[in-house]
Amino acid sequence: MPGHKTEDARRLWLTAPAVGALPPRPVLMLSCVDDISRVELTLPKAIDIGSLQVVLEADGRRLLSQRWLSDDSGHILRSGRGLPAIAVMQAMLRTGDLRLRANDEAIDGLRFDARGLSEQIAPLRRQCGW
Repeated sequence: MPGHKTEDARRLWLTAPAVGALPPRPVLMLSCVDDISRVELTLPKAIDIGSLQVVLEADGRRLLSQRWLSDDSGHILRSGRGLPAIAVMQAMLRTGDLRLRANDEAIDGLRFDARGLSEQIAPLRRQCGW
């Protein structure tokens, strides 16, 4: 998964910019903060939706569907913490090319390169205990 890896004593992050999106690009962040798994999508432009259904697809097939929540600023969309985030990450491990589907044009069709994720996510999995 191209992007950045950051870690300190209690926090690990993996980030990947959306493939093919014009800068500034949305960024998908996988993290383990205080031993809790998290998946967040940072958006360059705020959305005005409190929550929406997000579908993860790979090769045209549906991997997972979840309701994601927006923060107060509208710039961060997140899956649930803990088990819901782990479910997203595990779904991502089954593909090299991830696509998001949603009823919002800022999110629908976003693509992320998940190749190599299984190796890159290993420290995060260890820290969060899954």
